[in-house]
Amino acid sequence: MRSLRPIAIGLCEIMMQNKNWTYRYFLVIGFLLMVMKLHAQKANISSRKVENLMAFTRLYGYVRWFHPSDEAASIDWDAFAIYGCSKVENASNDEELISILKELFSPIAPSVVIYKSEDSVAASTIPCPSGKHNITYWQHEGVGLGGEDQEGLYRSVRVNRPQLKNVKSNDRKFGPISSWIDATAYRGCEFRFSARVKMNSSILGTGHLWVMVDKKRDGKYRHGFFENMDRSPIRSTEWQEYEITGTIDSDADLMYIGFFLRNRGEMFIDNMSLEIKLADGSWKRLLIGNFDTEKPGEVPSGMFVSPYIKKQYLICADSRAAYQGALGLSIKSRNQKEFAYKNARPIFDLQPASNEIIYKQIDHHISCMVPLCLYVKDGTLPVADKNRLINLKNKIDSVQRLKNPLYLTLADVVVCWNVFQHFYVYWDVVKADWNEALRVALSESYTAKMPEDFLRVLRRLTAKAKDGHVYVYDGSKDYFPPIAWEWVEEKLIITHDLDSSLAPERGCEVKKINGIASSEFFEDKAQYISAATKGWLDERLKSETLAGRLNDSVLLEVAQTDGSTSVHWLVRTIAETDYYNLFKNKISSRKLSDSVFYVNIDVADMREIDSIMPQLVKAKAIICDMRGYPNDNNNFFRHFVNRWEKDTFFFHWFQVPEFIYPDHEKIYYTREEVSKRLFRKYIGPLKPFLSAQIIFIIGPGAISWAETYIASVQGAAIFVGQPTAGTNGDVNSFRLPGGHSVQFTGLRAYRPDGIPVHSMGFLPDIYVNKTIMGVIEGRDEFLEKALELVK
Repeated sequence: MRSLRPIAIGLCEIMMQNKNWTYRYFLVIGFLLMVMKLHAQKANISSRKVENLMAFTRLYGYVRWFHPSDEAASIDWDAFAIYGCSKVENASNDEELISILKELFSPIAPSVVIYKSEDSVAASTIPCPSGKHNITYWQHEGVGLGGEDQEGLYRSVRVNRPQLKNVKSNDRKFGPISSWIDATAYRGCEFRFSARVKMNSSILGTGHLWVMVDKKRDGKYRHGFFENMDRSPIRSTEWQEYEITGTIDSDADLMYIGFFLRNRGEMFIDNMSLEIKLADGSWKRLLIGNFDTEKPGEVPSGMFVSPYIKKQYLICADSRAAYQGALGLSIKSRNQKEFAYKNARPIFDLQPASNEIIYKQIDHHISCMVPLCLYVKDGTLPVADKNRLINLKNKIDSVQRLKNPLYLTLADVVVCWNVFQHFYVYWDVVKADWNEALRVALSESYTAKMPEDFLRVLRRLTAKAKDGHVYVYDGSKDYFPPIAWEWVEEKLIITHDLDSSLAPERGCEVKKINGIASSEFFEDKAQYISAATKGWLDERLKSETLAGRLNDSVLLEVAQTDGSTSVHWLVRTIAETDYYNLFKNKISSRKLSDSVFYVNIDVADMREIDSIMPQLVKAKAIICDMRGYPNDNNNFFRHFVNRWEKDTFFFHWFQVPEFIYPDHEKIYYTREEVSKRLFRKYIGPLKPFLSAQIIFIIGPGAISWAETYIASVQGAAIFVGQPTAGTNGDVNSFRLPGGHSVQFTGLRAYRPDGIPVHSMGFLPDIYVNKTIMGVIEGRDEFLEKALELVK
């Protein structure tokens, strides 16, 4: 009952302040009744329901991703998950559950057998046709979760069955249209950019609004505010209003707004609006776009599409795209005629035997038998009953339209659990009780009432994977109070304050958060964050413990640096992008002495590094700050790493899994091919060679590509600071039936010494810990230590 703890603490504080014993009595009685009610709600969620859903979940994964029937390939699997949960939850016994599972799966997998585990069962008979025929089976390179149009690193195919292919391989990946305003008059103003949008098809592509602020410095434009809805892309085929909100940078020059279609398909847009909040609190509308005055078939006036984009996408006013009025804006990928369904070829050599069958227990007393291969003669054999298949699809559609929040959440758990169960590559390192995690998530789905509750169910589930790449998004935006904090010397210390008149000053210790001891508050938040190392967990907790909804308040009890205690109410008003920019070290590079240079890999781009290269060549020492993520400077390390051979560098560091079996059994890995695909353009040294002493400041904020960067200089540089995040490798992402987006690590990554990066990361040669006094004095103790090492 952890969620009742803050209520109980608040209740105690109220009772201490009020000495009326009658009042105290009724407070206690009310609290006890609340506890009894919550316990009763949990008791009403019978274990039978959860067991039924767990059986459905396991069978769902085996059939969806490993049984290659044509009927299964024709199903809307997200909708099937919603419908299946609604059907199986109330089965009262094993016999009834088996009957319901057969009713659900027989129309899409007629050769799958579901039976009581204690019963003997004959092997499934898979008809073998006479004459020329093929076999079909699933192959997953990683796993393709982004629809049928798979051109990325991860792919899934039903070998020898039709799959959508595109003849052209050099098409653009997105089709943008933009407009812009002079932002100098609106610096520091809040804005909102909105439009009505829908997708004509959600299969191939996603829709996006985007906003970018540019700031001109020394003749070059640098990005300020940026948002493009990558975390919450538009997939809905129904009209909805979408918006991007934020604050224009205080030094902004230009502001770009627009839309883009990622990949292929068609996107409809109408009722575009850009509004700015003025100093007097009123809103001024700068751009209005209902597109009714435009010419059909032409790009709307005041908006820009590059000539090259026009070759790949048709972007114009179109009557079909109107939400209101006569016209709207359509973004449509060209070359649709080049889309064709062709039989998929094997993507790797591994395949199951032609008669291979898996036997799996899906419940304490229920098992299933699932063929991994089927014979093909005009279609997969055996052929399911056509009428039963049509009837099932109709039922699926009717339940999908209801959008019951409970079944959406249950379906989210079903899909999400299976993706990790079968395709996550680090279970051997993590060793989590993933089955128990499923039980807990299904149970918690019944007590979830609000959208934030549904999100917590999924975040707590995926946290068990201990994968630093894991995020679960729901499209909501986070806001922050005007402080940053961090655990220093085992105390929660304010490290930055934007307004000392409102917030505690730098160096103060936060004792309580909303009446809860700081350590307990962080412990509660930690169960919803997936991290491979404690360092990355702490890194995320620094911000996610402060995040919340716009204008929500947080109550802090603070020990001041002079020993006194104070209480502060802070309001969350700072948008996420603005918040991180406020506290980011903005120094890109600087000369620390005549022979020592500092380069912030998180900020300096390659153009700036190239401009100071003549000075770096002469430097005695170069201190590289890699406590964050590289900023488009991926070739920098090649100037001081010259010991690698061109044909071997990187090639054994990344391995994509090859799956033909479920439950992470018998996994094989691609070797050099993947690394060659990913990193060939970064291979080999670059001139001029930097012979200076190289010192890298590292920390838990260095994750993923930052760790590849660090791996490339291991042995050539001294590492100072804290261990890195221990999470590398290209991410894979997917969308759940309820609309949440999830990402996770899709391949295995290794250090140059052959040890997996996951949960290990890269360790410093010299450890550095922050001190409270260092925070108070505003010193960078990591940089100080690096300077001490300069020879």
